[in-house]
Amino acid sequence: MKILVFIPTFNDRLLIPSLVKSVLALGDEFHTLVIDDGSDPALETDGLSGPREKYFRCPYNVGLGVATNIALDYAHQAQFDILLRIDADGQHPLDCLLPIIEAMVVRDTDVLVGVRSNSLSFGSSKAAAAAALKRHMNATANWVSGLQLDEWHSGLIVLSRAAIKNLCLQKYERYPEVEILLRAVQLDLKVDQFPITQNQRKHGMSTITLRGGIHLCLRFHMLMLRHLIERRT
Repeated sequence: MKILVFIPTFNDRLLIPSLVKSVLALGDEFHTLVIDDGSDPALETDGLSGPREKYFRCPYNVGLGVATNIALDYAHQAQFDILLRIDADGQHPLDCLLPIIEAMVVRDTDVLVGVRSNSLSFGSSKAAAAAALKRHMNATANWVSGLQLDEWHSGLIVLSRAAIKNLCLQKYERYPEVEILLRAVQLDLKVDQFPITQNQRKHGMSTITLRGGIHLCLRFHMLMLRHLIERRT
């Protein structure tokens, strides 16, 4: 089995070498693909040149959707059995990678989402508003798609070879997590979830501003509407 761990990064560079080293230590079947989405300055690549390590730099910040398309295309062309995405900020616990891959194989699932059991915070009014918005978006997406997922915006997602083959034919935009799940439903791929415990962010901060959050919310509802229209036609 060949497993590709995709790590997109935009100005989150400090943990990349240790993440790559830890992933490769899980076994010879693991490979890494780091995509630098136009970081300034560029990511140092001295430690990313091993036989199971690939690195690609976008000339400017093209967005996570394009980076996801690059990862899907590479995984498909190189005939990987599994594509697994983790974030570059250390929030995804690496000790969950083997269990979530095992769960995918045992359940014969095409798309497996790492659902964060501790992602909702109510420590401030801003956090409470964000948590309420997440719950609303999750409920809306489940109603529209017919799925029953506890989270639709997780950055930890695992794809089978069948999912890679079908999903690489699609075009994704700046927030591709929801798009991938909706496309999976349209393609009759089997979608499931797996509980994980999110680590505290070890470096950097969220790149989603208030303006970006509003944009994300609007695009989310546009995606839901588009999915409903496509399903009816």
